[in-house]
Amino acid sequence: MKKALVIGIAIVVLVVAGYGALSWTGKEASGSPQDNHAKFVKMELDKSVYSPSDTMTIRITNEGKVNVTTSYHFRLYREENGEWKEVPVNLMFIAVAVSIEPGKSWEQKVNLADLKLSPGHYKITKKVILNSPGTKDNASYEVSVEFEVKG
Repeated sequence: MKKALVIGIAIVVLVVAGYGALSWTGKEASGSPQDNHAKFVKMELDKSVYSPSDTMTIRITNEGKVNVTTSYHFRLYREENGEWKEVPVNLMFIAVAVSIEPGKSWEQKVNLADLKLSPGHYKITKKVILNSPGTKDNASYEVSVEFEVKG
């Protein structure tokens, strides 16, 4: 019952905050220093080099003291001439808020064949929200990790 209530509250917070594929601008919340998120949330991949047909495993680890919320949605960028260019991700994402307790991790599988990636240097980003108990001020951050596609 308690876990269902926490998830329900997280979903309401996300809806009120405008969290979702249509409203996410990919920018950090104002007043939230981007480099501070590394203290609380770590994003890792199972490998650093993939073939275009591999399945990637993304792991989000909550290293903080409060729950962190994320979703299945992600953004993908390809490095071109020293700049990150967004790659269209024509996938449907499940609209579910994923709550990660302190000290816990959550994994998401991504079939790269569905993305039809050409060889190159990429970055995958996800939005995370640090849930501050007893306050309406939940800080949102973008976490990212880079990888290569070869072959």
